[in-house]
Amino acid sequence: MSLYPKTIKPILIVQSSPMRTCSTVLANVLYGLVYELSNKPIIDYWNKKVCNFSNKVNVIKTHILDLEYFTNTYEQQYDVYFVCSERKQQNILIDKKYISYSNLILFDYQDLLETPTNRVDDIVDTVYKKMITIIPRGEITYSTLTAKKRLNEMNKYYETIQNRSFNYINQFYQLHGSHRIRDGNGNSGNEFFSIPINDG
Repeated sequence: MSLYPKTIKPILIVQSSPMRTCSTVLANVLYGLVYELSNKPIIDYWNKKVCNFSNKVNVIKTHILDLEYFTNTYEQQYDVYFVCSERKQQNILIDKKYISYSNLILFDYQDLLETPTNRVDDIVDTVYKKMITIIPRGEITYSTLTAKKRLNEMNKYYETIQNRSFNYINQFYQLHGSHRIRDGNGNSGNEFFSIPINDG
């Protein structure tokens, strides 16, 4: 038996979701929940360029849905976890072959959509309760307070960009201007959610 303790690898949380599944909300909740990342900008991982992450806990946001790629690329250096969202009512789903992954946490769009009966506090608590079943508190310093603060501040910030082009993006939140409701065909609607970015 080795007299040396097992080397503890840093954690990499891959927030991988199809578009239009509340991924922006989910990513910001994750950044807020991980206390050491709660005031950090989101890392948007949009191509398959290998990165070295420097934190004890790292979170990336991506629409790359090939989870095997992330496992094969990063599992030697990191403990890799997947936090995904999908939209069952619109049949916008992750590949069913990933559902059985023991390191995957899956949310439905409705879990993350702010409504009069599903407020910011409820959304954060839902994500937190699932996170601690897969990644225990001893491995991550969680804070629901900073997650709720981040989401509320994101909502306030959105009010300042809601009339800007969708091409505008705030790098801190990965939040677009005019991030309004779109129907199943991708057409913009006139109504905004109370969390206007929930549809993205």
